[in-house]
Amino acid sequence: MKKIYTFLISGLCALGLQAQTELYTNNFDSPGSFTLDAAGSFNAWLINNVYQGGTLFSGTPIPTVPSQPASFSNPNQNYLHPSSPLALSGSFQTITNANYVAGSGFGSLRAYMGTSIDATEYTNVTVSFWRVGGLNGMKVIYSINGGQTWQDAGLNFQGSPSAWTEETIVLPALDGQSDVRIGFEMMEAQLADPAPNPYHSIDELKITGTPEITGEITTTLTTPIDGFCAGQSITANFNVVSGTIGASNQYTLELSDASGDFDNGVVVATLASAQTSGSIIGALPSGLAGTNFRVRVLASDAAIVGADNGSDFVISEVPDAPIITLNTVTGQLEVTTDEQSFMWYFFNDPVANSQNQTAISPLMNGGYTVIASNGKCETSSVIYVVNFVSIQEENLTNNSVFPNPVSSTLFLDYDQNATSEILVSDISGKLVFHTKENIASIDFTKLNSGLYFVSFVGETTQTIKVVKE
Repeated sequence: MKKIYTFLISGLCALGLQAQTELYTNNFDSPGSFTLDAAGSFNAWLINNVYQGGTLFSGTPIPTVPSQPASFSNPNQNYLHPSSPLALSGSFQTITNANYVAGSGFGSLRAYMGTSIDATEYTNVTVSFWRVGGLNGMKVIYSINGGQTWQDAGLNFQGSPSAWTEETIVLPALDGQSDVRIGFEMMEAQLADPAPNPYHSIDELKITGTPEITGEITTTLTTPIDGFCAGQSITANFNVVSGTIGASNQYTLELSDASGDFDNGVVVATLASAQTSGSIIGALPSGLAGTNFRVRVLASDAAIVGADNGSDFVISEVPDAPIITLNTVTGQLEVTTDEQSFMWYFFNDPVANSQNQTAISPLMNGGYTVIASNGKCETSSVIYVVNFVSIQEENLTNNSVFPNPVSSTLFLDYDQNATSEILVSDISGKLVFHTKENIASIDFTKLNSGLYFVSFVGETTQTIKVVKE
């Protein structure tokens, strides 16, 4: 079980994402740096490994302290707790586990760090410890002047947990301090009996902090005149002006939201590097649009949040991809698109007189596409392969394929110098294979049985019918 008390909200979100560094730990296997106030008349601080309770001569039962979780560094060994001198001498048996005389005495006895830790380079300083039992009468204290004066940390021990419970306190007053000490104060007049639960017990004390962001990174970005398109590749250059970059460092390229705010930013690229300058290449997420985007580079080792690129840039939406279909009545290719500006292409060449034409009559076999534009960004349709215009039979072409029909591997015999692309389409015009490499065969194993068209693209396109068995 864990309880978390936060006394500072603003400013911690970004820091909370960074790893905490352990500044101090004490599992009380020995007092270590801890100092225990001299015993009062009724109660005292004690460090030992006694968990077993007992019964006082008055018949008052002293509960046994519960076993510690296996996650402890050294479970069921020494722990910090009060123990009354009366229980040491006034019982049928000597009882030295966690116990006290409730509501007696008026002292405020302290158990505290006798030496200081340096937190000058840390923020988000956090104190955590585990405790069990105790209704009230205990509080956490801190000092930032070598123990000369002590302040209340704001967490009074309330409630009486019957199992070991972790308490966590964020103390902004300790951030950047060079002389930090933590302690526990037992206020005798306020101690209350939590029986039958066990009495106050403390263990596994830790102080952690987030390394302060030190250093500076500049980020530059070459922006196209019309800005970027969603999904487009983006390259940012970075330079570490100050700060030391560790060997395990990872740079992160972060994109702001459409208003330039990084609180809602997204990571678009990472780069594992200890170099102090370089470039990060990423891809802008799809579906973005806006005029006030910015980017910045962050380093993980040594926790530097770089400055942004210094100016807003535009990201525009990409149009939906056009869809090409064949009108089986007219024999024309038709396009469906929401954009007013689009162009037909035969492979990479514009088709003459096809600007903004919703239908064209193909004059050659091969791959047709439509590229649509919204004035800022453009997108292309899937290649539609035409295979019905004056199809040349196998024995009339300069290129050949075999065996035909084919069941698995189709071998190719063609002029590699005159061929720039090879396409395979099914009878509906769907492209099932496309390469710009020189290859000797095509694997037909996973294709369904039926008629296919193998097109060799060069200055002219030659298409061969192939039957898959």
